[in-house]
Amino acid sequence: MASTKISKSNHNVLFSSLKSKGFARIRFVFAASNILSGKKQTFFVEFYFLNPAISPKRPVLFSEVQGSSGLLPSYCSVRCGTLGRGGKELIKYCSNSQVIFDKKTGNLQIDCFSLTDEVIIGSVTTSEGSMDWNLQYEKQIAKPPLFRSKKYSWNSDGIKTVVGGVLHFNGEEFQAVPNVSFGYSDFSFGQEQINSSFHISASNLVSSINGKQLAGSSFAVQKIAENKYVIFVKLEGKTFCIRSGKFLCKKAVTCYCTETTDEENTRQLHWAANIHLGKSVVDIDIYCHESSMYFREFDQADGKSLLSELCGGTGVGEVRYYRKDSRTKALEIIEEARVQDALCEFGSNKKL
Repeated sequence: MASTKISKSNHNVLFSSLKSKGFARIRFVFAASNILSGKKQTFFVEFYFLNPAISPKRPVLFSEVQGSSGLLPSYCSVRCGTLGRGGKELIKYCSNSQVIFDKKTGNLQIDCFSLTDEVIIGSVTTSEGSMDWNLQYEKQIAKPPLFRSKKYSWNSDGIKTVVGGVLHFNGEEFQAVPNVSFGYSDFSFGQEQINSSFHISASNLVSSINGKQLAGSSFAVQKIAENKYVIFVKLEGKTFCIRSGKFLCKKAVTCYCTETTDEENTRQLHWAANIHLGKSVVDIDIYCHESSMYFREFDQADGKSLLSELCGGTGVGEVRYYRKDSRTKALEIIEEARVQDALCEFGSNKKL
C-alpha cells in the first residue's frame, strides 16, 4: 500500500497557505457493476476545495463573484457521478467550517463525507439525481511520480488503486470488486489549475502477445505545465517514469490530443504519448467517442476563469513497448497491450 505519510502530507496542504488562495482536488475513479444486470459503469468521487478559508461559514459560489470587485469564490465541494455514455455529475457544496481534519491520521471529514487511508463514505442528493457509497480502497504503487511547484502540484500515488464495496446511483445498486475495479486516484493542488489539461490513465491492460491480463501494469500521463508532462508506465516488471521539459528529456516525450473518426465515421478524440529513453521506446494511443464524454468545469481561484474539461472513462487503445537495436536502430516489440476503461481528459481555461 502507498505510505500513510504521503496521504497525511497531501491533506496537510488543505490547511496551508492555499486555504486562502488556491485549490486542492482529491479524486477516485473506478469501475463497478450493476448487481441486477451485471452492466459495468465507471464512477468517480472527488473532493474539490477552492479558497476555503475566505468564507468559512458559508460557501461562496463562482456565480456570486461574477461582476463583483474583490470577491473570490470560497467553498469545499464533493463531486460524484458516472463517466461514459449518459454520464452525469452531482455536486454538493459545503463551507470550510464543515471540514474536520485529523493531523495525526490524515483523515478528512466534510459534513457527512469521510475519507481515510482505507475508506471513502458519503452521499449526495441533488435535483439531478443521487449517489451514495461505502467503499474500501488500497493504493498499490509503492513509489509514485510526484511533481511540485509553487503554482501547480500533482501527486499520483494512486495510479493503480483497487476499490471494493457498494454504491447506489439513482436507486440502482452497484458492486465494486477489487480485482476488476481498475481504480485510479490522485491529488492535485496549487495556486491555480493549469491553463490547458491533458490526462490519460488506465490499469485494465491485456497482453496482445499472450492474451493474459497484465495485473501488475498501469500507466498515467499528466500535463503539469505548458508543453510539460509527467509520464508513468509500468508493464509487467518494467517501469518508466519521466518528466518532460527536464534537461536531456526535452526531446524524449511527445504528447498530443486530436479529433478524428473511427471506421464507422464516428467522431472521437485521440490521445497519444510517445517516449524515447535510450534503447527503449513506449507508445500510448487512447481513443474515446465524443458521445461517451461530457464537459466538467472547475472554478479557478482567481474568480475570473474556469477550467473546462471534456472527460471520459471508457477510453480504449494500446500501449506498446519496443527495444531499439543499437546497431540497426530497428525496433523489436517487447510487449503490446490492449487498454480498456481508460480515464481521459482534455480541456482549456476559459476567461469569464
